[in-house]
Amino acid sequence: MGPQSACCCSTSRSEVDVKNCRPTTNWESEEDESDGSFVDPTRTDTVAIACTLERSMVRDTPSDTDRSILSHLGRRRFLKSSAGIAAGVGAVPALSGVASAHFPVELDIDVQPDNADNFVDLDDHDQVSVVVFPSEYLSDGEKTTFDPTEEDVRYRFGSRSALDDGEGARPVDDGEVKEMTTGHGDEKQTTEVLELRFPVGETGLEKGDDTAWLFWERDESGEHGLSGVDTVSVYGGDQSSEDLLELLRRLLRAFDKR
Repeated sequence: MGPQSACCCSTSRSEVDVKNCRPTTNWESEEDESDGSFVDPTRTDTVAIACTLERSMVRDTPSDTDRSILSHLGRRRFLKSSAGIAAGVGAVPALSGVASAHFPVELDIDVQPDNADNFVDLDDHDQVSVVVFPSEYLSDGEKTTFDPTEEDVRYRFGSRSALDDGEGARPVDDGEVKEMTTGHGDEKQTTEVLELRFPVGETGLEKGDDTAWLFWERDESGEHGLSGVDTVSVYGGDQSSEDLLELLRRLLRAFDKR
């Protein structure tokens, strides 16, 4: 019977330590100076494999970015409409590492505030309306307030992929400062907000998209700032019959030239 091995697995964290004990026979083993574990190169340690599989099943806790996204979406969608919150929040993609670091999710926004479903029709809508609310967040441990009515208008709006690529729609003008009332009863409050309008064709939104993002650029370099996200329902964008006919004509002309 071969030498026994011991395995130490910790499932309380996302990292699991897997160690093979020093063999009791005269087999030569190599010591890993980084963590003091021993590996016998002449055999396959099924216990270690089991621990490795267990490690792959350990789920990380939500990141600060994920919690921030859920917080902003949950609050805004609750104030607007309680229907569909769970489905919308569950489908939100997280920002990439670079975008998360340079554009933390601290903006409080409402896309298409005049309709509860935040629907965007790529065929019928020329512009998309986005309301930016004042928001508070911690910056270097200090409470900071973002007031859109006082900040420079440097925004990009659209799909997350478009914004990550440095693209997205710019507002058609400097926006309009207006008063908006939210909440009911004791929670009712009136706030000055900034309403912006963006050309639909430049947003990068596509049929079936369920989130839309807003980046505010801190300076003209456009490399740092804040971001906000809201759930949307995007329709349209199908090719018209004229577009299909034109495509068919081009194919026929290309075929005739052969």
